[in-house]
Amino acid sequence: MKKGKAFFMVSSRRWGKAHALAALTGGIAARRYVIEGTRFAVRRMSNDEDDLGFFDLLDNTYPDSAPHVILAMCPTFKEDRRRIPLLNALENFRYRYEMFFFVLGRQGKAPGKPIGKAEIEPLKSFGTVEVFRRSIEPESRARAFKKFILAHL
Repeated sequence: MKKGKAFFMVSSRRWGKAHALAALTGGIAARRYVIEGTRFAVRRMSNDEDDLGFFDLLDNTYPDSAPHVILAMCPTFKEDRRRIPLLNALENFRYRYEMFFFVLGRQGKAPGKPIGKAEIEPLKSFGTVEVFRRSIEPESRARAFKKFILAHL
């Protein structure tokens, strides 16, 4: 089976993942979205909002039915009770999907609170990681995420 491609919008809780994904899809709460002719399954709710639904999606999504997916994810690596399930889910998911992580590097306007290295480093063992530190505007983040996706299709 050919691997699919999964693109994660990653940030700490309440840093604007959902707003950026909404901007990406033109404000439409779509579960499917097309970017330059490629159809994506989209999940805006991240593991910090609905961990069971997030893990269920990782366990039950396969490239034959959803070859390209976009997901929101919170890097919950600080606490064992949240880190271990996330690492296990990503480990299993990597057998079916190539993973690409677009990390929102800061909260708020410059200088803003930066995302910690401990939240980014574990992602590097699962796939490509890019940290976006420029703008906090959802539209700007969405444009950068789209560019990141197109560069890795």
